[in-house]
Amino acid sequence: MADRILILGVSARAAAASARRAGFEPFCIDLFADRDTHLLADCLRCPPEEYPRGLFRLAKQAPPMPWMYTGGLENYPELIDALAKERTLFGNESRQIRSVRDPYRLFAILTAHDIRTPFVSPAGPPAPFSGPWLIKRYRGSGGKGIAHYDYDPGSPRSGYIQQYIPGGSMSAVFAAMPWRVSPLATTRQLIGESWLHAGKFQYCGNIGPCSVEPDITERVRSIGQTVTQYGPKFGLYGVDYIENDSEPWVIEVNPRYPASVEVIEYACRASLLKWHVDFTAVSGNGSKQDWAEPSPLVRHSVVGKAIYYAPHRLTVPASGPWDESLRHVLDVWRRPDFADIPHPGDVIEAGQPVLTILAEAATEEACLTRLKSRAAELNQLLIRCR
Repeated sequence: MADRILILGVSARAAAASARRAGFEPFCIDLFADRDTHLLADCLRCPPEEYPRGLFRLAKQAPPMPWMYTGGLENYPELIDALAKERTLFGNESRQIRSVRDPYRLFAILTAHDIRTPFVSPAGPPAPFSGPWLIKRYRGSGGKGIAHYDYDPGSPRSGYIQQYIPGGSMSAVFAAMPWRVSPLATTRQLIGESWLHAGKFQYCGNIGPCSVEPDITERVRSIGQTVTQYGPKFGLYGVDYIENDSEPWVIEVNPRYPASVEVIEYACRASLLKWHVDFTAVSGNGSKQDWAEPSPLVRHSVVGKAIYYAPHRLTVPASGPWDESLRHVLDVWRRPDFADIPHPGDVIEAGQPVLTILAEAATEEACLTRLKSRAAELNQLLIRCR
């Protein structure tokens, strides 16, 4: 019987599939308990109004097993520490999280090491210099609540502002131990895509792995070495950056299983979550063992995932183009065309995530074209489901 692992997060489906590819039997608690998550794992649904504490309350109902967390929960280190006292954690505790999730501390760390990163300042006072600024939430995730910021008496005063850097949005994945870090792959982020009905700065997905210029690759490696020195030290984590004039500008550090992992796993036919568990287990035993360098990833194709947001209030139909993907959920090395599939009859409000589209091709451009084509097909289907 496979070892079990408890997965907590806003959405646990992608990590559940990764866990099965790594040989684990997952138990999931998230906000959706989607149809494919039910097929992949035992799962419990946390009511959105009870997030995040409801996730940890429900965790007490799960059988004894180690656990990990996905996107969103890095903003609640005190809850992570509390559950880590009861169960073995595969991932980072508060002391590895706080320095990189505090925008001012992260800015200080990066600039002290000559790593480019946008200026940050509390919201409310005049910006340190003229130019475009963004306002962000202190506990934000997925791009929610981000907007352009212009100082005037009526501007929002909660949160912080960050210098706006134009360029391509990228995401690098690292595997870390306290004394070593290795960059695994980089993907291109989809942000604020109108064809997915997303908000202007909302996270929409990833395409990759990408071919990155050698100079940028070396700078990204240096970023990982600095981030691991001060922040996440156990298993997988992600760094989001903007590629501007062939320079990576670090925007955010996500000290947990990144959303882009499933794209890399399908494209490279490799289990990254196995490294996450193995590196955490070795690092957590208190002894400095020899570093097992991850095997070089070989890209067999380009894979993309795109989150389709509801263009209007809709009711999920009983059947759709996702039916074939549901039939093959347990074949976890077979890339589905659709994932995070809601239940028939679910009512989804405008702007909320409906499901995830996946596609595969030989190039980034061809992969993006296939994602857009499938999104257009969903538009035609769901326009009738108001």
